[in-house]
Order: sequence, then structure tokens, then C-alpha cells
Amino acid sequence: MNDKARHILEIRILDFLPSELMMLNFHVRTLLHTPFFIISVLGSGVSFSFLKAFSFAGDAAGSEAFWVYSAIASLWAATTLATGLIGYQRFQGTFPYLLLSPQGIPAVFIPLIVSAAFLGLVLGVPVSLLFSFLWFHQVVVRPVYLLAILLATLACAASALCLSALYLLTRRASIYEGLILTGVWLISGIVVPLSNFSRPVQLLFCIHPLTVAVKILAAVSAQELILLCIAACALSICFAIVGSKVVAASFARIRREGDFS
Repeated sequence: MNDKARHILEIRILDFLPSELMMLNFHVRTLLHTPFFIISVLGSGVSFSFLKAFSFAGDAAGSEAFWVYSAIASLWAATTLATGLIGYQRFQGTFPYLLLSPQGIPAVFIPLIVSAAFLGLVLGVPVSLLFSFLWFHQVVVRPVYLLAILLATLACAASALCLSALYLLTRRASIYEGLILTGVWLISGIVVPLSNFSRPVQLLFCIHPLTVAVKILAAVSAQELILLCIAACALSICFAIVGSKVVAASFARIRREGDFS
């Protein structure tokens, strides 16, 4: 297939996609061409992978799920970048044009913000699989692992909307990225099993949808698996609704006041 035919086929396929998905695809590809974002995600993900690999030393059975924990760590590492994506648009000089777009604030900014999580999916999963193969000489893929990755992606995408609101509250939101990164790594259960904490603390941690998504890996029955899936989806929807409302209201206020700086 020559370049012209491939270009025509790509255009016809994109015509069937909603504009939001096209914008999401555009933003993810843009981030993939920016070294800073790639280095940030891979650096955090690989660092976590080394530390997590040592914790699985001598545990052949437990190491099967290693790549899932590593991929989720990369997902969240990328999600924390959402606190700086709006500032990045200001740096590029595109923020005023996006803010005044006739498409509306949600249609323009939600794909931009959510693209941070999908950047982690695109980079984190392949690197985690490769790391698992090189370190443990095995790659085990089970349906429950794929389900956990899917729900973790939804949780991270919803959380990105809430995190981006931090930038609207303070221009220095990016300085909190490290705190948010390690904090959620801890409460999600990918660093320390939730069973090490007391029952009330476990319930408190389960407020975040990513924690529930990780708990799926430890489900012992089909009924528990279904309940955790429902809980993860419900929490992700709640986070997405709250985050999108806050973002839309904040941007509407900025547009009314004319503060594009």
C-alpha cells in the first residue's frame, strides 16, 4: 500500500471516530514526540520496576503479576503529569485559542487532560512486559490482568481530571507531582499489600478507584471480582463527573475574567 492510499484509508477511518477520540489520539501522539514526558513516565516506571522486582525475589508465583503492577505504576506516573498539561499549553501559546474554541470547554480540554493517562498505557504496558521477560524470563497474561489494566486506565483517566483542577487553583501545582505520585502508589496496593493495613485504613484507601482496580488481582471468587469491577467503574465515574465539572467551571470563570496568562 503506497503512502497516498494509506493516507486516504487513515482519513476514512478517522471520519468514523468521535471528535473527542480524534483529539485524544492527537494529544497522545504529541506527548509521545516530547522527550520530557517520555523520560518522566519511563523513568518513574523503570525505577518502580527495579524496586518491585527485588520484592518478588524467590517468589515465582507472585512474579507472574509483576508486569501488571509495573504497568499500573507507569499509568499513575503519567497521570500525575496532568497537573502540568495546562501549564504546558500556556508555554506553547495555544491556551487562549483552546479556551476560546467554539467546540466548548469539555470537548477541548477533557481529551487533553485524559491523554496523560493514555500516555502511561502506551508506554507502560510494553516496557513492563519487556522488563518482566528480561528479569523473570516469563510473561504471563491472564484475563484478570487485562481487566485490572483496563480498570486502572479508567481510574487514572478520571483522576487526571481532578488533578488538572489543581493547576487552576495554583500555578505551582506541578511541585506536588512527586507527593501525589508516591502517595497513590502507596494507597493503591502496588507497593505494599493492603492487607498490611488495618481494616478501617483499607476502606479509606478504597475511596480511590485505582485501589479498587488493584484489588481485583487478589479476588478469590467470581462474585468478589464482579463487585470490585462495579465498584471501580462507579468510583471512576464519580471522579470523572466531579473532575469535569470543576474543570469546566474553572475554565468558564477564566474565560469570563479574560485571564489567559
